[in-house]
Amino acid sequence: MFSINDFLGLDLITWYKNLTDSDIPAERPIEYVSVNDLPLDDFIRKNEMVISIATPYVKDECLMHEFIQGLINAEASIFLLAIPGDEMSLSENNRRLAEKGGLPILLIPWDVRFADIFETVLGFLHQDYNNAVKKVEGLQEDMLKSFLNGTDLKAASQIISKYLDCKVSITDCSGNALDDAPRAADMTSIPLKSNGHLYGHIHINTVTTQELLDLLSHTLSPLLSLWFYRDEIIERTQSMAKEDLIWMLANGSDPGSEKVTRTAKLMGMNLNRTYACIVGRVHLEDNPSNDWQENWMDSNINTVRNTFIKTAASLGKDAMMTHHNNAIITYLEISPASGKTQISKFLDIAEEQLKKTSKKLIFSWGISEIKEGPTDYRNYYLHAKLAEELCTANFRYNKRYYYENTLIYNMMSTLSSDENFMKITYDILTPILQYDKTKRTKLMETLRVYLTCKNISEVARRLGRHRQSLLYQLDKIEDLTGLSLKNSDELFLLEVCVRLHVDLSSYK
Repeated sequence: MFSINDFLGLDLITWYKNLTDSDIPAERPIEYVSVNDLPLDDFIRKNEMVISIATPYVKDECLMHEFIQGLINAEASIFLLAIPGDEMSLSENNRRLAEKGGLPILLIPWDVRFADIFETVLGFLHQDYNNAVKKVEGLQEDMLKSFLNGTDLKAASQIISKYLDCKVSITDCSGNALDDAPRAADMTSIPLKSNGHLYGHIHINTVTTQELLDLLSHTLSPLLSLWFYRDEIIERTQSMAKEDLIWMLANGSDPGSEKVTRTAKLMGMNLNRTYACIVGRVHLEDNPSNDWQENWMDSNINTVRNTFIKTAASLGKDAMMTHHNNAIITYLEISPASGKTQISKFLDIAEEQLKKTSKKLIFSWGISEIKEGPTDYRNYYLHAKLAEELCTANFRYNKRYYYENTLIYNMMSTLSSDENFMKITYDILTPILQYDKTKRTKLMETLRVYLTCKNISEVARRLGRHRQSLLYQLDKIEDLTGLSLKNSDELFLLEVCVRLHVDLSSYK
């Protein structure tokens, strides 16, 4: 790094006079050099050496003030002045301005060619940059070798520290140290970005030029991203494996089987704790679209996962989470005696955190029974899912339904275990589902709302549809199901079928 001290040590000037009473900041870097005059505008760069003929400003304090203030604003490194006769002093006002702004101002011999200063300094700057490039090339090579050998971020940090001959700390976006190296307050931070995404910072405690900082940023960002993304890939793979196992349990896999027990142990999961199942969906005010739900889940699933795990941990509990068909499925460790209180507090905190992504988010939650003893993963999931279905079927968002407190759940649960009845349900609803799929309509949604309201005007208002269009859709539902919405018995049968519409794929 070329500094003021390096410049003053050259044979370019035989003498100089400090025009302020402040000490010259000898270690301050010089990154650029120019010959300039008023107006300065935005032509001066940070750490730039500015050379000027002071003749126009010797007797004009205001012009000199404007020049000095402009250099201070631009964070120039040093200001060199030359004047015929080699005699000059600053006014008291301008001297104080320069001292307060930390700008060294030197009077240099009139007979020194500015071109000589310009060319010599520029030569040193180019040499410094070329040396930095060679050093960075060696740094790149060693870091790539280290990565391919499977080292961690601590090893990468040590390599960087060795090449830059300074202390180094690597942190994530939240400021958490990833290399066990403490971060000092006076360190310079370099953002680490990949494809426009900020994934962390590297902090160094050495004075360096902006040009070198840019070089390091362009070099270290793609290199360190290898470590960050490797760890992220490993973490995501582990999360996916955990979620797959949780989904298997929800679908009836035996938690006591040797395969499941061994897999859970490898993943650090304890299946012997007492859990309750929570099934939830995230909705947007005035937008019940399934497409919106799917897009939101795809974009925010990592946020949801981290929020749920951290929220449970903050309450001293364990949580296991997966997602399916836009629904969040969570097994939360509970103490049966205070299970409802724990679940309520858990959901309060989780909702508050998730709403930071959008204040318009609303939620529907279904909660299984809370019992002592081993967790019945399959039935708890089915019961929580049925409870959540009742929330959405009745447009009761931001509600929490408990399976054990609703009599209809017991009836629906009994019916859902009857293969013959579920086959009947499948045969009744499949024509509607297939019609929605092929024609891209929303007859099932229309039917759900109609069964809730049983009033044409109210259904039209809730769905925002024209009355005639709604009547046509209701007629179509009758044609497809062969059941009449005006017959109370057939209407009741349709309502039971819709309530049981959880997952009919296994009844084909």
